[in-house]
Amino acid sequence: MKMDLSAAQITIAVTVFNRRKYVKQAIASALDQTRPVRVIVVEDCGPDPGLEPFVRQEFGSRIEYIRNPRRRGLFGNWNACLDYAGTPWLSILHDDDHLAPGFIEAMLDLSRQAPDCGLYFGQTQH
Repeated sequence: MKMDLSAAQITIAVTVFNRRKYVKQAIASALDQTRPVRVIVVEDCGPDPGLEPFVRQEFGSRIEYIRNPRRRGLFGNWNACLDYAGTPWLSILHDDDHLAPGFIEAMLDLSRQAPDCGLYFGQTQH
């Protein structure tokens, strides 16, 4: 018997590399979901030593901040997100993107409509 997907089973991982200008909007959109989920920030060993304090000052304990010990590159950082997620479901959000407030709710609805899928994706709006 298949269990229904719940918000507690989802992590949003915000990937970041030296984009202080955009990262607050991305993280805020992950935290401002109608159904709260775990939010982690995974920095790919960027050159900005003040980025972590900048993010922590804004979001505090609402997020977990992880800095890779060495640069892994785009795909390697995605793999790091998988390693750090700690939940069966993961949504990767890039530091210059943001989510609509109902994103997680839509994922939960979709998983009820198509429960046997291992990957869900949606549309992009510009």
